[in-house]
Amino acid sequence: MDEQKRLLLAVVLSVVVLVGYQTFFVKPPPPNSQPQQVQNQQDQTQGQQQVQQEASNISDYKAPVVKPKPVERPESKYRTISVSTPLYNIAISEYGAAVRRFELKNYKQTNEQDSPFKQLVSKDLVSGTLSLDLERESVSDLKNAVYTAGIGTDKTSVFQGSKSIEFVLTTSRGLVIKKIFTFKADSYMIDCDIIFQNGSDMSLNDSIVISTPGIYNDEIKKRSRFAFEGPVVLLDDEYTAIKPKDIEEQNTYSGQIGWSGFTERYFMTAVMPRSSSDGTINLDTKIKLSYTNELITNDFIQKMDRLDPGKQAQYPFTFYMGPKSLKVLGEYDNSFKKAINFGFFNILAKPLLITMNTIHDFIPNYGVAIILLTVLIKLIFWPLGTKSYKSMNKMKKVQPLMTELRAKYK
Repeated sequence: MDEQKRLLLAVVLSVVVLVGYQTFFVKPPPPNSQPQQVQNQQDQTQGQQQVQQEASNISDYKAPVVKPKPVERPESKYRTISVSTPLYNIAISEYGAAVRRFELKNYKQTNEQDSPFKQLVSKDLVSGTLSLDLERESVSDLKNAVYTAGIGTDKTSVFQGSKSIEFVLTTSRGLVIKKIFTFKADSYMIDCDIIFQNGSDMSLNDSIVISTPGIYNDEIKKRSRFAFEGPVVLLDDEYTAIKPKDIEEQNTYSGQIGWSGFTERYFMTAVMPRSSSDGTINLDTKIKLSYTNELITNDFIQKMDRLDPGKQAQYPFTFYMGPKSLKVLGEYDNSFKKAINFGFFNILAKPLLITMNTIHDFIPNYGVAIILLTVLIKLIFWPLGTKSYKSMNKMKKVQPLMTELRAKYK
């Protein structure tokens, strides 16, 4: 019992020292000043009406048949559209309609006081991430095509509600491709509706390819030994982390793809198919990976329905770029919670993590939360510990008798 009293006294003193040090010696970090901009309500309404109108006109659209003719790509400059929300800053280029920059406002790149915001798109990803392509290349070099953004300014913000921005590409064959991004002020989720309008005289029979590439250099290899970093997929409702060394043996995975993407230790970029207006989800999906020169590409591939001339089709997706937090991911989709995986210890580690985060909600100090979690675990196993101590005391009492018996029958 004396040992147990000393243990409790040590825990209490540790809490007092830690709280006292945090209170009197550690300076609180300066608050992040977020620019409070008033969003133009008219722009929001127009953007939302535009998406609704596109969706409602899918079956009614009758595009004119255009004979294919060779048209050279104009050597014009392309713009980069920057969008700011309370949670992140994102930059989407008209070149490929891909995400070139993504900064998380609530997270820093390092622990330094003057560290910049956490950047999820590496500068080594020259083509960005979440680009669009077609598997059979029905449109040649689509991922490098130049779209036209349907917004007059290069910078905008979404601090209330949501806002949609449309990127449009018209090919020489008469095929119109639209990527409509919808940003929400209070969410890391970005809806992306991909629309095809077939104005050519040929049917389109292909598959959509959305890429989530990532860098895998020597530094990341070292980090990945302790916490996996690389391509991940929710395959048949099971979390699968694909080690880069295994890509050469198997680079294609088929089945029911819930989502796929590229994960860092604490952050993730992912693409997830969204249910269409009739409530159905296309299950004809797969992922295909490649690994060359420290670049891993994880392609999410979804089969398209045959699109005849004069017809239109829409394919809805959701992009996630943000922290791997149980609380954050659980607000969007329960399947995203599986992105947080502790391997062999997952069944034990997740309940402990949830408990620690719950304590942190009431006491916003992880040091104190860890100490209290330790005390809680000790209390849970207190009966077992007490029983063990009693058994040891009984063994001590019979120890002289056992020694005597050994000496007698030696």
